[in-house]
Amino acid sequence: MIDLARKVGFDVRVSAQGWGAELGKEPEGTLVNLKPVVVIVEMPGPDMEMELGRAHRVVIIDHHKYAGMDRSNPLSSIEQFAGLAGASLDRWQKGIALNDRGFI
Repeated sequence: MIDLARKVGFDVRVSAQGWGAELGKEPEGTLVNLKPVVVIVEMPGPDMEMELGRAHRVVIIDHHKYAGMDRSNPLSSIEQFAGLAGASLDRWQKGIALNDRGFI
């Protein structure tokens, strides 16, 4: 998804956190000089989302269930992002989407 986001011209910030990353645990410098629309992918953090929402339009892309939070979606995150960006998925990306939907 990172490559797709860059390909369509998004300002991409990649977290250094591993599996289970949380938005509220990002280093302060990661969330500076943001564009008017901020797209957060599979990185829950309701408090930080609300804070960012004061100055930005925040779009959440996710399809997981977390403790106390259900972000279920029939589409995988890459499918959601492609729809948002108006991009088409290639065969490889469609395979990733199918696997992601089937696994979760």
